[in-house]
Amino acid sequence: MEIKDMAKQISEIAISKGWRDGEQNFAADIANFHDEISETWREHANNHDINEIYFKCNMTLQCMDYPLKCETCKNAKPCGIPIELFDAISRILEACVYYGIDIEKAAKLKMEFNKSRPYRHGNKRA
Repeated sequence: MEIKDMAKQISEIAISKGWRDGEQNFAADIANFHDEISETWREHANNHDINEIYFKCNMTLQCMDYPLKCETCKNAKPCGIPIELFDAISRILEACVYYGIDIEKAAKLKMEFNKSRPYRHGNKRA
């Protein structure tokens, strides 16, 4: 799937769930990007493995299957570092659709430019 197709699907889901109602604020969108990265950090700080995906049942004790079948339960929310990273990507892609940003074009331009940079440009350590 191409980035623009994924972004369009993400945007359609967001709109169907009530996001983007009313006036939008790009600064608030940036804060939301940052919040998703902070949630990624919290998963790491809580000692979750980088590749771990786990499930939280939204119904907890009201759910007949809790905690035995949370992975297949329709009420289970996927959690973990990979999920939070996707949430950040998702918010960014959705904003790109909303604001008409051609993120594929930007990605291609930046990747091509990065190929021309020297090894560890700017004398960075990591």
